[in-house]
Amino acid sequence: ASEEGASAAAGSVGWPSRDLLLQGHLFDQGLINQALDIIEKQNGDFEILAFSVQPNDQNSEFNFRRTSSVSLRVFGVDASALEDITRRLRALVDVLESAEGSLTILPAKAAAPPA
Repeated sequence: ASEEGASAAAGSVGWPSRDLLLQGHLFDQGLINQALDIIEKQNGDFEILAFSVQPNDQNSEFNFRRTSSVSLRVFGVDASALEDITRRLRALVDVLESAEGSLTILPAKAAAPPA
C-alpha cells in the first residue's frame, strides 16, 4: 500500500488535481490563509507538497521582507471545479497586491516507476 497522498482527505481520492506553486508574502499578508480558504469554500481539497519559508530580516536598517513559497496539490470534484479554484486563486494573487504573490501551474510529473 502506498503512503503517497495519504494526507489528502479520503473524499478527494480519484478527483482531478493540479500542482500549483504559490509564492509571495504568504504569512504576513495572510495570502496562504486566504488561498486555502478559497480551496475549501469551493469544496476542493489540497495537499501541501513543500514549503520554503524564510523569516523577514529584522536586524537591518532596511527591514528586508523575504518571500515564501508553497507547492500544493489542489483537488476539485471535477475538471470544471478545479479550473474555478485555479481562477479564484489567480484573482486573489492579483487583488492582494501587498502580498507580491504569484501563482504558477507546475508541470504534471510522470508517474514514478515502481520501487
